[in-house]
Amino acid sequence: MLTSLLHALSVAALAVSAAAVTPSRTTRDAYPDVNPVGVVTRSLAMNPLAAPLTNAQRLSRGLGPNRPRRAYGARRAQALQPRQSSTPCVIQATGKIAVYGGSALSGYLWRSANAFGEYGLTLDESQALIVNICEASGVHNIYAQNGFADFPFLGLISGAVNTNDNMSPSSFNYAYVGGTIQTLTGSPAISGDNSFTHATRNERKIESAVWSLGSDNALTLSWVNSNGARVNCVIVHVVSGTDDSFVATAGYSDYVDMFGPSALYSFRFVPL
Repeated sequence: MLTSLLHALSVAALAVSAAAVTPSRTTRDAYPDVNPVGVVTRSLAMNPLAAPLTNAQRLSRGLGPNRPRRAYGARRAQALQPRQSSTPCVIQATGKIAVYGGSALSGYLWRSANAFGEYGLTLDESQALIVNICEASGVHNIYAQNGFADFPFLGLISGAVNTNDNMSPSSFNYAYVGGTIQTLTGSPAISGDNSFTHATRNERKIESAVWSLGSDNALTLSWVNSNGARVNCVIVHVVSGTDDSFVATAGYSDYVDMFGPSALYSFRFVPL
């Protein structure tokens, strides 16, 4: 109950912030929705909430002991050492994903999802998605420990209103941040199981190897087009009533023209 209330309050606060932006049309309702309208969605199975690792468990995985509790801003980046686990990849690091609006911490990527199978925002750190970053020399796959049971990778799902499955700075095309199966690095979008399609019965293509991890632990997104070219994307927060989600697009200006004023956010990996 408290978790749902915190999520609703966070979405309401962000909706007020978004409303402060003057739209170019008469009302927000004049814009189409990024999600299908009038569909009856199906529920999705979720993995159990991941319990924090004990010091013994951390040491067995090649990690140092738990750090004393302190403000996130006081934490210093730590070396991320790869290790083996039952996850279907070699783990480079385990942690949470902090969500920022500008330089301000807005919350964390939520382990639960909206009705369309898309991940959103939570103010409750205990309800954050726990992820494993898979070791890679370039773009990474990210495995969600406590997210969708059947779609365990944190990937991108081609948007329902897209004109095609390609992204560019001159296109409003977008992709939902949701649960997918693992796809090959460098491959254009493919048909594959994902949380959005399961929830809506709307077949969409997916990519999972889309994440880049910066030296400051910033997580950025990219998308491989049908010609094999990889394009960089920005992260947009979508607020609709009490629901919210995140999408990626390479054409933010065209996206706003199509779907209305939408706030830009950024993700940062927080090691556990």
